[in-house]
Amino acid sequence: MEFSGYVSVLRRRWRLIAVCALIASILSALVTVATPRTYSTEAQLFVAAQDQNSVSNAYQGGLFSQQRVKSYADIVNSPPVMEAVIQQLGLPITPQALAGQVTANAPIDTVLINIVVKDRSPRRAQLIAIATCNQFVQFIDLVERSPTAPSPIKVTVVKPAPLPASPVSPRKSLNLALGVLAGLATGAAGAALRETLNTSLHPSNIS
Repeated sequence: MEFSGYVSVLRRRWRLIAVCALIASILSALVTVATPRTYSTEAQLFVAAQDQNSVSNAYQGGLFSQQRVKSYADIVNSPPVMEAVIQQLGLPITPQALAGQVTANAPIDTVLINIVVKDRSPRRAQLIAIATCNQFVQFIDLVERSPTAPSPIKVTVVKPAPLPASPVSPRKSLNLALGVLAGLATGAAGAALRETLNTSLHPSNIS
Protein backbone atom coordinates (compact mmCIF):
# COMPACT_ATOMS: atom_id res chain seq x y z
CA MET A 1 0.00 0.00 0.00
CA GLU A 2 1.36 3.43 -0.95
CA PHE A 3 1.51 6.42 1.39
CA SER A 4 -1.60 7.97 -0.13
CA GLY A 5 -3.40 4.70 0.50
CA TYR A 6 -2.47 4.78 4.20
CA VAL A 7 -3.69 8.37 4.47
CA SER A 8 -6.98 7.34 2.92
CA VAL A 9 -7.34 4.45 5.35
CA LEU A 10 -6.64 6.72 8.33
CA ARG A 11 -9.29 9.16 7.14
CA ARG A 12 -11.88 6.41 6.81
CA ARG A 13 -11.00 4.81 10.14
CA TRP A 14 -10.48 7.97 12.17
CA ARG A 15 -13.17 6.98 14.66
CA LEU A 16 -11.32 3.75 15.52
CA ILE A 17 -8.06 5.67 15.97
CA ALA A 18 -9.76 8.30 18.14
CA VAL A 19 -11.35 5.64 20.34
CA CYS A 20 -8.01 3.86 20.82
CA ALA A 21 -6.30 7.13 21.72
CA LEU A 22 -9.06 7.98 24.20
CA ILE A 23 -8.91 4.56 25.87
CA ALA A 24 -5.12 4.70 26.10
CA SER A 25 -5.29 8.19 27.61
CA ILE A 26 -7.79 7.06 30.25
CA LEU A 27 -5.69 4.02 31.13
CA SER A 28 -2.56 6.19 31.33
CA ALA A 29 -4.34 8.62 33.64
CA LEU A 30 -5.57 5.80 35.88
CA VAL A 31 -2.09 4.29 36.13
CA THR A 32 -0.61 7.70 36.92
CA VAL A 33 -3.15 8.35 39.68
CA ALA A 34 -2.58 4.88 41.16
CA THR A 35 1.22 5.22 41.14
CA PRO A 36 2.59 6.46 44.50
CA ARG A 37 4.38 9.80 44.37
CA THR A 38 8.14 9.71 44.82
CA TYR A 39 10.20 12.69 45.97
CA SER A 40 13.93 13.18 45.50
CA THR A 41 16.50 15.39 47.17
CA GLU A 42 20.25 15.73 46.73
CA ALA A 43 23.11 16.68 49.05
CA GLN A 44 26.76 17.20 48.21
CA LEU A 45 29.92 16.36 50.14
CA PHE A 46 33.42 17.77 49.72
CA VAL A 47 36.39 15.49 50.42
CA ALA A 48 39.75 17.06 51.29
CA ALA A 49 43.08 16.03 52.74
CA GLN A 50 43.76 17.44 56.19
CA ASP A 51 47.38 18.57 55.55
CA GLN A 52 47.45 21.22 52.81
CA ASN A 53 49.92 23.74 54.22
CA SER A 54 51.95 24.08 51.02
CA VAL A 55 51.20 24.12 47.31
CA SER A 56 52.89 20.74 46.91
CA ASN A 57 50.92 19.28 49.79
CA ALA A 58 47.71 20.77 48.41
CA TYR A 59 48.33 19.16 45.01
CA GLN A 60 49.18 15.79 46.48
CA GLY A 61 46.27 16.11 48.86
CA GLY A 62 43.92 16.78 45.94
CA LEU A 63 45.07 13.64 44.14
CA PHE A 64 44.78 11.67 47.36
CA SER A 65 41.23 12.96 47.88
CA GLN A 66 40.20 12.09 44.31
CA GLN A 67 41.40 8.53 44.83
CA ARG A 68 39.45 8.27 48.05
CA VAL A 69 36.27 9.75 46.52
CA LYS A 70 35.97 6.89 44.03
CA SER A 71 35.67 4.41 46.88
CA TYR A 72 33.63 6.64 49.17
CA ALA A 73 30.78 6.90 46.66
CA ASP A 74 30.41 3.11 46.76
CA ILE A 75 30.05 2.92 50.54
CA VAL A 76 27.65 5.80 51.18
CA ASN A 77 24.75 3.32 51.39
CA SER A 78 26.77 0.57 53.04
CA PRO A 79 25.16 -1.37 55.93
CA PRO A 80 27.06 0.45 58.73
CA VAL A 81 25.99 3.86 57.44
CA MET A 82 22.41 2.81 56.78
CA GLU A 83 22.11 1.16 60.20
CA ALA A 84 23.30 4.39 61.84
CA VAL A 85 20.76 6.42 59.83
CA ILE A 86 17.95 4.05 60.82
CA GLN A 87 18.92 4.32 64.47
CA GLN A 88 19.19 8.11 64.34
CA LEU A 89 15.79 8.59 62.70
CA GLY A 90 14.02 5.58 64.19
CA LEU A 91 12.97 4.29 60.77
CA PRO A 92 10.93 1.05 60.57
CA ILE A 93 13.01 -0.28 57.68
CA THR A 94 15.92 -2.62 57.04
CA PRO A 95 19.37 -1.37 56.00
CA GLN A 96 19.00 -3.17 52.67
CA ALA A 97 15.69 -1.46 51.93
CA LEU A 98 17.03 1.94 52.92
CA ALA A 99 20.11 1.40 50.74
CA GLY A 100 17.75 1.05 47.79
CA GLN A 101 16.56 4.62 48.40
CA VAL A 102 20.05 6.10 48.68
CA THR A 103 22.47 6.46 45.77
CA ALA A 104 25.75 8.29 45.41
CA ASN A 105 28.00 9.32 42.57
CA ALA A 106 31.33 11.09 42.25
CA PRO A 107 31.82 13.39 39.23
CA ILE A 108 35.04 12.58 37.39
CA ASP A 109 38.17 14.52 38.41
CA THR A 110 36.48 16.13 41.40
CA VAL A 111 36.50 15.62 45.16
CA LEU A 112 32.73 15.86 45.36
CA ILE A 113 30.17 13.20 46.23
CA ASN A 114 26.51 13.68 45.32
CA ILE A 115 24.04 11.82 47.52
CA VAL A 116 20.52 11.34 46.18
CA VAL A 117 17.64 10.09 48.33
CA LYS A 118 14.18 9.12 47.13
CA ASP A 119 11.14 8.57 49.31
CA ARG A 120 7.36 8.83 49.18
CA SER A 121 7.50 11.62 51.77
CA PRO A 122 9.36 14.83 50.86
CA ARG A 123 10.20 15.58 54.49
CA ARG A 124 11.43 12.02 55.13
CA ALA A 125 13.58 12.13 51.99
CA GLN A 126 15.23 15.29 53.29
CA LEU A 127 15.76 13.85 56.78
CA ILE A 128 17.28 10.66 55.38
CA ALA A 129 19.65 12.67 53.17
CA ILE A 130 20.75 14.85 56.09
CA ALA A 131 21.24 11.87 58.38
CA THR A 132 23.13 9.96 55.68
CA CYS A 133 25.54 12.85 55.24
CA ASN A 134 26.13 13.19 58.98
CA GLN A 135 26.59 9.47 59.56
CA PHE A 136 28.84 9.08 56.54
CA VAL A 137 31.11 11.90 57.75
CA GLN A 138 31.45 10.16 61.11
CA PHE A 139 31.96 6.77 59.47
CA ILE A 140 34.81 8.01 57.27
CA ASP A 141 36.49 9.71 60.21
CA LEU A 142 36.31 6.46 62.16
CA VAL A 143 37.56 4.28 59.28
CA GLU A 144 40.44 6.55 58.25
CA ARG A 145 41.65 7.30 61.76
CA SER A 146 44.60 5.37 63.17
CA PRO A 147 45.42 4.70 66.85
CA THR A 148 48.22 7.26 66.74
CA ALA A 149 46.94 9.87 64.29
CA PRO A 150 43.70 11.56 63.28
CA SER A 151 42.01 10.90 59.94
CA PRO A 152 43.98 12.27 56.96
CA ILE A 153 40.68 12.99 55.23
CA LYS A 154 37.98 15.48 56.09
CA VAL A 155 34.49 15.17 54.60
CA THR A 156 32.31 18.27 54.69
CA VAL A 157 28.69 18.85 53.71
CA VAL A 158 28.81 21.72 51.19
CA LYS A 159 25.27 21.42 49.88
CA PRO A 160 22.59 20.44 52.42
CA ALA A 161 19.63 18.47 51.10
CA PRO A 162 16.68 20.79 50.33
CA LEU A 163 13.04 19.90 50.93
CA PRO A 164 11.61 18.56 47.63
CA ALA A 165 8.90 20.84 46.26
CA SER A 166 7.36 18.41 43.78
CA PRO A 167 7.51 14.67 43.06
CA VAL A 168 9.89 13.27 40.46
CA SER A 169 7.43 10.51 39.63
CA PRO A 170 4.92 9.80 38.31
CA ARG A 171 5.42 12.32 35.50
CA LYS A 172 1.84 13.13 34.62
CA SER A 173 2.37 15.06 31.39
CA LEU A 174 4.85 12.53 30.02
CA ASN A 175 2.65 9.57 30.92
CA LEU A 176 -0.39 11.18 29.28
CA ALA A 177 1.58 12.03 26.13
CA LEU A 178 2.94 8.49 25.87
CA GLY A 179 -0.55 7.11 26.41
CA VAL A 180 -1.96 9.23 23.58
CA LEU A 181 0.89 8.25 21.24
CA ALA A 182 0.47 4.58 22.09
CA GLY A 183 -3.27 4.85 21.48
CA LEU A 184 -2.78 6.56 18.13
CA ALA A 185 -0.22 3.97 17.06
CA THR A 186 -2.51 1.12 18.12
CA GLY A 187 -5.49 2.70 16.38
CA ALA A 188 -3.52 3.26 13.17
CA ALA A 189 -2.25 -0.31 13.18
CA GLY A 190 -5.74 -1.62 13.86
CA ALA A 191 -7.18 0.52 11.07
CA ALA A 192 -4.59 -0.75 8.58
CA LEU A 193 -5.17 -4.36 9.64
CA ARG A 194 -8.93 -4.02 9.40
CA GLU A 195 -8.65 -2.45 5.95
CA THR A 196 -6.37 -5.27 4.82
CA LEU A 197 -8.75 -7.93 6.09
CA ASN A 198 -11.74 -6.23 4.47
CA THR A 199 -9.88 -6.05 1.16
CA SER A 200 -8.75 -9.67 1.26
CA LEU A 201 -12.26 -10.87 2.09
CA HIS A 202 -13.95 -8.74 -0.56
CA PRO A 203 -16.00 -10.92 -2.99
CA SER A 204 -13.92 -9.73 -5.94
CA ASN A 205 -10.80 -11.11 -4.27
CA ILE A 206 -12.25 -14.57 -3.55
CA SER A 207 -11.78 -17.11 -6.33
